[in-house]
Amino acid sequence: MSNIYRPRKSLYDWFVRWTEKGVWTDVFDTLSQIGGPALKVMIDSTAVQHRVAHGVNRGAQTHAMGRVRWGPGSKIHGLSDNWKRPIALYRTSANVSDFAGAEALLPRIPKNGVLHGDKGYDSDHIRRTVAA
Repeated sequence: MSNIYRPRKSLYDWFVRWTEKGVWTDVFDTLSQIGGPALKVMIDSTAVQHRVAHGVNRGAQTHAMGRVRWGPGSKIHGLSDNWKRPIALYRTSANVSDFAGAEALLPRIPKNGVLHGDKGYDSDHIRRTVAA
């Protein structure tokens, strides 16, 4: 980090506080509404490896960390529109299937749009929910 920013701990504390207050959710909501409703929505996830994970066994559910073959990690599920603007993000343990992330994100899908997703999101339940 450059010297123009405060110490890393301060930036982390701000990030955590803003997360707890819902600032990031408000930012995503505002950005996703600029330019009108989304006609196409993409859903996908990515796994994130945690390099330092002290106490993974304690409180793993709270921190959305799980063990996979390469070690402890999380999975970030995301919805974005056809302009690649974020609509919603959801974090789970890395060893959780994409269906769990989809369950949390499905209510955020616009009713008039088209959903694009890979085979990890291909299920009858997801199809019925999007069609409704």
